[in-house]
Amino acid sequence: MGVRLVTELKENYLRVSKEGIKVGWFRPAGAELVITGQRIDAQAPPLIVHIPCCYPTRFQPSGLFFPTEGCWEVTAKSAESVLSFTLWVNP
Repeated sequence: MGVRLVTELKENYLRVSKEGIKVGWFRPAGAELVITGQRIDAQAPPLIVHIPCCYPTRFQPSGLFFPTEGCWEVTAKSAESVLSFTLWVNP
């Protein structure tokens, strides 16, 4: 099972790329957001995460860079909240 984005009846799959993907998160205002990720179907370097500083509102953008294809588990933590999800990244 994987993540599939559907736009205007076209399917766009999440792929490995050096540009990564932008992901927006909502968290408690001012709380630190920590994102981790690991491939769960094979050995791989960990997910590379870029979280820019100084967003005082609940919105927090991030950049996620998946170093390899495969099945990944991503976990985001902020204050007392935790969100985990699993997704498939295509080559």
